[in-house]
Amino acid sequence: MNDKNRKLLNIRDTIIIVCIIAVILMCFIIPRLTESTLGEYALITCGGKTAAKLDLDGEGIYTFPEIKGMSFIIDDKRHISVYESDCSDHTCMRTFPISSPGEVIICVPNKVTVEIISELPDENKPDVILR
Repeated sequence: MNDKNRKLLNIRDTIIIVCIIAVILMCFIIPRLTESTLGEYALITCGGKTAAKLDLDGEGIYTFPEIKGMSFIIDDKRHISVYESDCSDHTCMRTFPISSPGEVIICVPNKVTVEIISELPDENKPDVILR
């Protein structure tokens, strides 16, 4: 009978430990899943004039008649980057893809900027991200 009590105690301990681990994991996973991306879009300007507003949910390669010689790509992770550019140095093509509000890609020779804009204010996010 003493062995049965030890087995039950071990099973109870295991259940308690699994429950604690599950609660801890949920504390990290649920905020990531509920992070709001509503109201975020890529604003593309050329020479200071708005050329396009792209929803980050649409995967694909995009070109616009207002911006000659450039195309943009949006991947399945809601990142946008410059896919093709006819500028001489191609610095804009070598920048990291952007996805968070406030991030910007600039092509100086073509006078093109790509910026992620959020219509929802979020005080918890940083104002500037430097890389």
